[in-house]
Amino acid sequence: MKKFIPFLAYAVLVLVIFWEVLLPPEGKILFGPDISRYHYWQRQFLGAALREGSVPWWNPYIMAGVPYLTHPQIPVWYPPNLLFVFLPTNVAVSWYIAFHLFLAMSGIYILLGQIGRIGQIGRIGPDWFALPAWGTGIAYGLSAYFVARIGAGHIDIIAASSWLPFVFGAFWQLNYCNPTKLRHGIILSAVVFATQLLAGHPMVAVFTLEAVLIVTLVRMSSSVSFLSSPRTRGSSLSSKMDSGSRAGMTFEHVQPLLRVIVAIIIGLALAAIQLLPQAQFVARSIRTFPFPAAWAQLGTPTFGHLLEFLDPYYFYSRLPDSGFGFEHVGYIGKVSLLFAALAVVSWIVRKKKSWEIPAFVLIGVFGIWMWLGNNAPFDLFSWFRSWMPLYSQIRIPARHIVLFVLSASVLFGLGLSLVKSKVIQFIVVVLLLVDLVPFARRHLSLVPIPENAEDRELVSILTSDSSLFRFLPNFYHGEPL
Repeated sequence: MKKFIPFLAYAVLVLVIFWEVLLPPEGKILFGPDISRYHYWQRQFLGAALREGSVPWWNPYIMAGVPYLTHPQIPVWYPPNLLFVFLPTNVAVSWYIAFHLFLAMSGIYILLGQIGRIGQIGRIGPDWFALPAWGTGIAYGLSAYFVARIGAGHIDIIAASSWLPFVFGAFWQLNYCNPTKLRHGIILSAVVFATQLLAGHPMVAVFTLEAVLIVTLVRMSSSVSFLSSPRTRGSSLSSKMDSGSRAGMTFEHVQPLLRVIVAIIIGLALAAIQLLPQAQFVARSIRTFPFPAAWAQLGTPTFGHLLEFLDPYYFYSRLPDSGFGFEHVGYIGKVSLLFAALAVVSWIVRKKKSWEIPAFVLIGVFGIWMWLGNNAPFDLFSWFRSWMPLYSQIRIPARHIVLFVLSASVLFGLGLSLVKSKVIQFIVVVLLLVDLVPFARRHLSLVPIPENAEDRELVSILTSDSSLFRFLPNFYHGEPL
C-alpha cells in the first residue's frame, strides 16, 4: 500500500491546483485560445457522436464538411477521450488536462525509480517514497512547458508529452532486459509508445524517440569504450577503456539499438489504426506543401531567452497576451536547476564514471540547440528539415524544449539524491512547490464559451452559387503560404 502514497500525493496536489476549474459552471470553460477556438468544438462533436452510438467519420459543421476520424489532431482512439463522452465538454477539458499533469508527474517518478534501481548511480531513495524522485515529478509536471501550454490551449501536446517519461522509461528498461524478459520489455515499450502516438500529437513522439536514441547510443558507446559496461562495472576508468578497446563492437553491444528498433516498429503497427488514416488525410492537405523557412522557424527564441530558465517572466508576458512565449519557456524552478548542476559537477569530479549523467546532459544540450533554431551557432533544426521527411512538417523549433525539461528534471532528482539528509531533501521539495504551484495556478482561469455561430458569408456563397468551386479562407500565420 505504501508504494501508492507518492501517486496519491500527486493526485492531491493536482486537485489543490485545479480545484477552482475542475467543475466550471455552464457557459464557462478553462482559458486557452486553442481550447475555445478548436479543441472544445472538436471534442464536443466526438462526445456527442459516441453518445449517440455513431462513428464520427465526417464533421459537417466545418466549411462544407471535413473528414473527422482521420484528422491528426483528433485522437479518437485515445482512451482518455472517453471523458468527453461521460462528462460535459467544458468539465471534461479541465479533467483531461489535470489527469495528464498527474500522468506526467507519475511517469517521471517511475523513471527515476528505474534509473536508481537498474542503473549505476545507486538507489534514489526508499522504494515506497523517494523524495528526490517525487520532487522530479513536480519539476517536470509543473514546468512552464506544461502549465504555459494550458494557457495556450495545447491539450494535445500536453497529453502526448505526459507519456514521454513512460516511453523513455520503458525503452530505458529495455536496454537492461535479460533474454528471459526481453519479449515482455519489447511489448511494454511498444504499447506505451503506441499510446503516446494515439494521444494526438506525433511531433512529441518524434522528440521522445530522439531522447531514446541518444540514451541508447550513449549506453552502447559506454559498453564499448570510455564509460562502464555490465562486465566491467566496478573497475577503474582506464581498465574499462582498455577492455572496451580490445573487445571492439560486437553483436552484444548493438543489441540495445536493435531492441529499440523492433519495439518502435511494433509500436507503429499498434497505432496504425490511427496513423494510416491520418497519413492519407495529411497527404491531401494543404499543409503538405513545403513550409517557408521563416514560417517553420516561428517563435524561435534567442540566447537572451535563456534567462527564462531563471525567471519565466523575463520575456514571457503574463496571460492572456503571451504571443509565442508559451512555446519557448522551459522553467522548472530555480532550486531544480541548482541541483541539476550539482549532479553534473558531482559526475565531473567523481573517479568512477557512470554513463547516465552524460546521457541526460546530451539530451538537454540537444534540446536547447534545437530550441534555438536559426539562432543556434549551427541551425540544426533546418538541417534536420533538409533531409528528414518527418521534420518537413514540424514547425516552431522551440518545442524541442521538452527535451531540456526532461533532462534537467531528471538531473535535479539525481542531484538531490546526493544529499543524504532527508530533512534537507524535504526542504528543497517544499521550496520547489512554493515556486511552481503558484506559477501553475496563474495559468488557470475560466472564460465564457464562444457562441456557436455559422459563417454567414460562407452560407450565402454556398446557397447562392451553384457552380463548382473550392472555398479557401484567407489564411495568414506570420507569413502567407
